[in-house]
Amino acid sequence: MLGIQFVDKSWEQIRGVPIGREGEFVYLLRSQTAKYPERLMCEVKVVENTKIITIRSTYKVENLTLYPLELMLVDDIGHPVSSLEKIAPGQDYSLPIDAVTQHRIRIQPDRMLFEALLFLFIEYSCLKRDSAINGAPQFVITIY
Repeated sequence: MLGIQFVDKSWEQIRGVPIGREGEFVYLLRSQTAKYPERLMCEVKVVENTKIITIRSTYKVENLTLYPLELMLVDDIGHPVSSLEKIAPGQDYSLPIDAVTQHRIRIQPDRMLFEALLFLFIEYSCLKRDSAINGAPQFVITIY
């Protein structure tokens, strides 16, 4: 059995977390000051004869796209309240337990990819009109 206590947090201690069998176990983090309890995930698995215990938020973002993503927690008006996290294709990121209910999540394509796509969009938007053929205007798309 395992006990969990967070330092500098008002959550009550969690006692009796079983680590004898594999699985995902969810526990409530109760606080005297919060209106609603937070949730904690305790994941137990065995990899190559080594027991791995992961303690994380129940909120996880999985990148199932082919492109890297950027994730940031923001306040109600969109200002960043955390550092930028990059999530590679096929990877995941667990959101901070105490920040999930207090902030919003902004997810977007990786900035470098986004700028490349935006450049392509701008090039497409600023099409040059070529001379008309058979009365219909012709457009030229230039991709660099």
